[in-house]
Amino acid sequence: MSAPDYTVEEIADGQFEVKVGNALAGYTSEDGEHPGVWVNEDQNGRLMGRSATRKQGAEFLAARFIAEEPDWSLSRMSALPETDGGRLWGRFVGSRYHDVGAGYRH
Repeated sequence: MSAPDYTVEEIADGQFEVKVGNALAGYTSEDGEHPGVWVNEDQNGRLMGRSATRKQGAEFLAARFIAEEPDWSLSRMSALPETDGGRLWGRFVGSRYHDVGAGYRH
């Protein structure tokens, strides 16, 4: 299974915006104090966790957005790849993410 379709665009030096469709899913940026670690924040700038790569952080933010966004329509969900029973979250085992993903199932 793959994360929902998303785009990543650099909006400032080292800070990237993650979108699902036209909706903002969050931001990811390299941690200034810990090179090689990426900080992932929601649309309001709240810390959602850290990841080893920018791609991993963007995938998490996109999946979290789909799981948590109340205005995201079910018709849009049907266009997403089938879930695999939540195995997407297996990538994040050992990190802060694995217990957040229980809601990403349909």
